[in-house]
Amino acid sequence: MSSNEVQIPKLYDDIMFIKGGNAAGEYQLRVLRKWSVFNSVFPGNVESVDMVMIDMNGHKIQATIPNLLLCLFDNLIDEGNVYVLSNLSVTYNLHEILGSYNRYMLVFNVNTKVNLSSSSSIAHYGMSLIGSDNVLQLSERFKYLVDVIGVITFIRHNKNYFDDGTISTTVSFKLTDHRNSYDCELCGDYVDLFRVLMENQPLGLPIVVLQFAKITMQQGSIVVQSVDHVTRLYVNPVIPESIQFKTGLILALNQTRRLLGNCPTDKSVGFRFDVSYQFKTISELMDDPQTGIFIVNARIVDMIELNPWWYPVCRCDIIVESYLGAYFCENCHATEFSAVPKYRVKMVLEDETGACFIEAYDHVMLPISLVDPNNPILPEAFFPRAFDS
Repeated sequence: MSSNEVQIPKLYDDIMFIKGGNAAGEYQLRVLRKWSVFNSVFPGNVESVDMVMIDMNGHKIQATIPNLLLCLFDNLIDEGNVYVLSNLSVTYNLHEILGSYNRYMLVFNVNTKVNLSSSSSIAHYGMSLIGSDNVLQLSERFKYLVDVIGVITFIRHNKNYFDDGTISTTVSFKLTDHRNSYDCELCGDYVDLFRVLMENQPLGLPIVVLQFAKITMQQGSIVVQSVDHVTRLYVNPVIPESIQFKTGLILALNQTRRLLGNCPTDKSVGFRFDVSYQFKTISELMDDPQTGIFIVNARIVDMIELNPWWYPVCRCDIIVESYLGAYFCENCHATEFSAVPKYRVKMVLEDETGACFIEAYDHVMLPISLVDPNNPILPEAFFPRAFDS
């Protein structure tokens, strides 16, 4: 083939056209999730290894490696990789866990061929997110696994005591989008994973994604629940679906004019000026950063970022900025919080010794007067909605 010839990419079969019997085609698929299915009578015995796979068209299908063929194929296939598969059997998906909406399932057999592919054209996460309205319309008879996303607006860690003396822990939380909220529950290893992920997050309530979770009913309410070894848990993931969701929420947040800036400044700013605070310049703060309260004689040069988001606010109107197993307020010792929309403002602060960035919440900015000698009458539109009192 000459160097000027354009190589046409190979076309693979679409899994949407699979029917019962044998899949005679050749399929290029990414393994989104892989898990072991244990025998219900002998829990320690692996009955099969199941997978959810996706093609370049975004179509998903469940696949299974029977117990007798695990020695041939289990070590060949890793989660996240793309493979070219052929000579597969096809059957109806009657498994307890239904990882895709396709009614058929691919079954590996002794003639199945597996080749690793370097293709990057297939989605890495393959999420099919549904909103709160769709979740709340489902019932426990809905057997398919779902993908959900939302902002955490409530958290509770639970201990469950059983008659045989065993204790299990779960974590319950609400996920909220721009329409509604719904309950979620994590069990087993996901409880510890949730704690670890939550403790390493930036300020503000996090976005949580549950992929391959099941719908259950508890006390008459729909609950999205984790499935052991199957569900994927993400906290503030940097993926297109999460970024798109956050952008939509920020647009909705900008329309809630009177909800912003609603922390009373007299409670939020609790400095005592009957004691002496140390004066420092900006260069001194930057050269020797310390935790504490200092007086800095400086001017605000510019506001460079206005970040609207939801923050946990306790009953004493203090924003809780850290998660240590729970959102715990050191002032009133409360773990209950309200999800309050706020702006976090990033500014450039300057004095004779240097300049630095400083961040503050919108309610802290309310009593600050802005003096601009070049424009003594600032237009009302200069201030964002966050500064509405």
